Amino acid sequence: MSSESNAPLIGVVAALAARGTQPAQPTTPAMFQQFSLTDRVALITGASGGHGLEAALAFLEVGARAVYCVDLPSEPSEAWSAGKEYAAATGLKGRLEYVQGDVTGQKVIWGIAQDI
Repeated sequence: MSSESNAPLIGVVAALAARGTQPAQPTTPAMFQQFSLTDRVALITGASGGHGLEAALAFLEVGARAVYCVDLPSEPSEAWSAGKEYAAATGLKGRLEYVQGDVTGQKVIWGIAQDI
């Protein structure tokens, strides 16, 4: 039995696999049939990687105008940078932005949201 799957790559896995290449064709947003965030702005904490970054990419797929990814590191992760490049290369219209912030401080997050 083969461990390979015919299922398309999605999210961060697709972004990392496409790094340094030009995607052959824009992906069909998988989440668009489920819900829409057209022209909305989102702030996601803990979004330098993992589930937060997956959510950020999904928000772009469903039409968010901008998604601000807030996390503790001063610089975004390699996965985040790959996600931003992938989103642009596949034609997603929204912006993925990185903001450094201590997500454990509610007032810090409120301040970042106010600045956005």
